[in-house]
Amino acid sequence: MTEDRPNRADLLSVARQHLLDRVLPRVPEADRLDVLMVANAMAIAARESGALPANDRAALADLLSPGTGDGERAAPAGDRLDRELVRQIRAGAFDAPGEKRSALLSYLERDVTDRLSLANPKYLARRTGT
Repeated sequence: MTEDRPNRADLLSVARQHLLDRVLPRVPEADRLDVLMVANAMAIAARESGALPANDRAALADLLSPGTGDGERAAPAGDRLDRELVRQIRAGAFDAPGEKRSALLSYLERDVTDRLSLANPKYLARRTGT
């Protein structure tokens, strides 16, 4: 899209606000929870559409096979990387203290923080005090 057009996050945000401001007040009380759940899902989708997971995927790919490009190559599909990470953790690849284990813990902390910032930024703000 060109810069003069709204992006996905903007469109979802505007649609969500319209849903809350114009539609929700006219919805019967018994159905309001349904509308609020849709609005929450739209907020999550808007936040996710602005995320840049490719950098994290490249970092994970480098963690799983270090020395193969420092994130410059295209990262493999997410599910495949996640399965490989689980396989290597179960195989004990990160059990020994050291640089590789520290890199894994840093990656996991960033991943959890990123996921929380998308799914529940208010909770994350309360936990981190920001």
